[in-house]
Amino acid sequence: MKKVWGFVGLAAVALAVALPSSASASGIIVTPDSLPNAEQGKGYFQDLGWQADGVTVSPPVTFAITSGSLPQGFSLNPVGNISGMTQALGPSQFDVTATDTAGHSGTRSYTLWVGPDTSLVALALFLVNGAVKCGPQYVQQILGNSFPRPCYPG
Repeated sequence: MKKVWGFVGLAAVALAVALPSSASASGIIVTPDSLPNAEQGKGYFQDLGWQADGVTVSPPVTFAITSGSLPQGFSLNPVGNISGMTQALGPSQFDVTATDTAGHSGTRSYTLWVGPDTSLVALALFLVNGAVKCGPQYVQQILGNSFPRPCYPG
């Protein structure tokens, strides 16, 4: 909340103005508004961007984490790419600030959720006369229309 003071005639007036997390008096808005969720044990990549807000931005614009932290195993490079892989589940909260060479900046708060891997896993076992005849267990991820190769008794 930002308080703005002014005078109307002889009476002092105070207004409370709620600024969204992307609002910045310095002129840069960090985009996007929110980040897609990540999955445990899978690679993640997301580009961040920026928009000028009432100023002429002087490139290059660099990005940095200024509060909080990314999930373990993730990083943000100066051009605004978040990438990584983690085994940790749950939310990570952090602020990203974008700054140009003229000192204009803007900050956005993010929460990045890491959820469990949602891939399907199939276990192919064949029983012949009540006993497994395939040797070791065979586990294969099912991706799209591909299925595990069969395990034949032998």
